[in-house]
Amino acid sequence: MFMLNKYIIFLCIIIIVSFTSLIYTKELPLPEGEGKALILSKCNLCHGLDVVINQRLSKLEWEDIVNRMIRWGAPISSREQEIIVEYLYKNFGQK
Repeated sequence: MFMLNKYIIFLCIIIIVSFTSLIYTKELPLPEGEGKALILSKCNLCHGLDVVINQRLSKLEWEDIVNRMIRWGAPISSREQEIIVEYLYKNFGQK
């Protein structure tokens, strides 16, 4: 019974976060580019775009973050990973 309650709470949190991300996405336009659709379809599954656009990272740091997301279960292929990292670095890299 206790495991079922934890599972239900976890599902509720995921639903709330996903719903909030969908609403917030409409308010945060991303620059056009090859990786935009991937950011919206892959990264935005688990967190809002504010997590992305508020960072200014080096290419290596973006690679590390995308690798971490993949290890945590993000459904991203190796080709998509390359596109995402390039897009993030180009648009949200260190200035």
